[in-house]
Amino acid sequence: AGTVAVIWLVSIAMALPKVTYIQFDSGCTWSVGRGHWLGFLVPAFLVYYVAPLLCIALHCGLIITHLYRCRGTLAADHRNKKATALLIGSTLVFAISWLPYYVLEFVNVLSPSLNSVSSPASPASSSIAPSPASSTEVSLLWE
Repeated sequence: AGTVAVIWLVSIAMALPKVTYIQFDSGCTWSVGRGHWLGFLVPAFLVYYVAPLLCIALHCGLIITHLYRCRGTLAADHRNKKATALLIGSTLVFAISWLPYYVLEFVNVLSPSLNSVSSPASPASSSIAPSPASSTEVSLLWE
C-alpha cells in the first residue's frame, strides 16, 4: 500500500506542471511555452519510461540469471526457458508500447512547424509557425 501511494504521489507531482502551465484558448487548444513543455516532457520521459524500463530490465536480468543457476532436470530447463521468454517479452512489450508516445511528443514539441503538427484542426496554426520562444498550441485531441 505504501509503494502504491508513493507511485501515485510521484505521478501526481509529475503531472502538476502540465496542469499549472496550461492556459486555455478558445476552442480545443491550450498554449504553453516550449520551455515549460520540455520541462515537463523530459522529466516525465525519464521517470515514466527510462527509469521503469531500466528497473524492469535489471530485475528481469537478475531473475533470468537466477533461473540459469538453478538448472537441473529437463522439465526445470523447459520451465526456465518459458519464464525467460516471458520476462524478455514483457520487457519488450513495455518498451515498444510506450516509446512511440514519447517520440511523437518530442517531435511535436521540437518540430519547426510546431503548430501545424500539434494542432491540425486549428486554421491559424497552419499559417503561422511560432518562434522557438513563443507559446505552443497543443491540441487536446492530441493529448
